[in-house]
Amino acid sequence: MSRRPVSYDPASVAIIIAGHQITGYADGSFVQWSAESQDWQTYSGADGHFARAKTNDRRGTLSLSLAQTSSSNHVLSDLRKRDMQTGDGVFSVTVKERGVSAPILLHSPGAFILQPPDVDRSKEIGEYEWQIYGTWQFEIGESELIDILRNI
Repeated sequence: MSRRPVSYDPASVAIIIAGHQITGYADGSFVQWSAESQDWQTYSGADGHFARAKTNDRRGTLSLSLAQTSSSNHVLSDLRKRDMQTGDGVFSVTVKERGVSAPILLHSPGAFILQPPDVDRSKEIGEYEWQIYGTWQFEIGESELIDILRNI
């Protein structure tokens, strides 16, 4: 029995920040997400009693790597600048995949840029890594949340 290979295309990943479709991803890994806390905290007593407590902490950091030539750097820089000047730099972020069997979906209705990216210049095109912090909804695979946000 012959099985068809599963395919992945990085172009199927869409990142929308404050209504702007991000373009100009860096070569290699271009988006990473890390949760701030575990979903559950565990407890173990001296007699072996075991319990767990749900943290309800949905904070996390999205790391976005862009080529230094990406026009999306200007959008992110403007969002950070507005936040530094007015405190009004909170924005929505959606990361979604199309056309894959187990798509990811990340969504934050209120995220902000933690700090400006490090800058390095050389004879080659460099990259900027943006750290975006917020509270996140996270899903892998088809779900009601993905259906709701599919058209964002």
